[in-house]
Amino acid sequence: MWKVAVFLVSAAATAEDWVRVPGGLWIHKSCITEVQNWEVADPPECPYPTYRADEWSPNGETPETQCYDQKAYVSASTEFTQMNATFVVPPLPKTAARQTVYLWPGFKATSPVIGRPVLQPVLQYGQHGARWQLQSWAVGVPAGATGPAISVNEGDTLTTYMQLTGNTWTIYGKNTNTGKETVLRISKKNAGSQKYTNAVFVSENVMPLHHCDYYPANTGIEFKDIVVNGKPGAQWQSGYDCGTPDCGQKVIPNNDGTSVKLTWNPVTVSV
Repeated sequence: MWKVAVFLVSAAATAEDWVRVPGGLWIHKSCITEVQNWEVADPPECPYPTYRADEWSPNGETPETQCYDQKAYVSASTEFTQMNATFVVPPLPKTAARQTVYLWPGFKATSPVIGRPVLQPVLQYGQHGARWQLQSWAVGVPAGATGPAISVNEGDTLTTYMQLTGNTWTIYGKNTNTGKETVLRISKKNAGSQKYTNAVFVSENVMPLHHCDYYPANTGIEFKDIVVNGKPGAQWQSGYDCGTPDCGQKVIPNNDGTSVKLTWNPVTVSV
């Protein structure tokens, strides 16, 4: 009976009912629980399936490319419980073509790849129009939960952290220029049974390859003041999940791992 009920409910959904989210998933919009700052989210069971964005499209067309163009990551045998980072909002993309840009620190469950559960304060462009916002997310748990989306602008400094205290995760982001916050709290139980054993910094994009003008109109973003599990820095590895970088993407940690640059569209100087 339960499987039949899920099928009937799912069959009634239309393409407009699905929302693309950071972390590489399509989630039915009724299954995304948004809470006010500091409220503990208690997502209900979702009667709709969650789909990988690189494998499915709500309109039945070929899925658009959604992947981690570049990432810095470190994996561990035990669960991460805390990570802090600050960064500055880059300029808007030069070309607005309904692309989506997600820039974020986060904790991934199981593996540091797209489509796995993730806790992440996300700087997002294209999620709600051609503008920058900061929003705290828990994705794939098994659906999604968020704090409020707050407006941010080029040059604003953002402070972020993920922290497990007792049995509750806090995913936090603040625009220090305005004082506005986006805070999602979710119980360890509701965050999923899988442990968050991967710390990551990611440039995640939905755009055609070789459209370098769809990136922010600068040469990259730097995550600074990184503290992981109470210790400054980490030994970051580099990854490029979209294949060979097409817009000069690089991952550049500093010597002690307390900052990570994700760069694109490098400036070439003629001599």
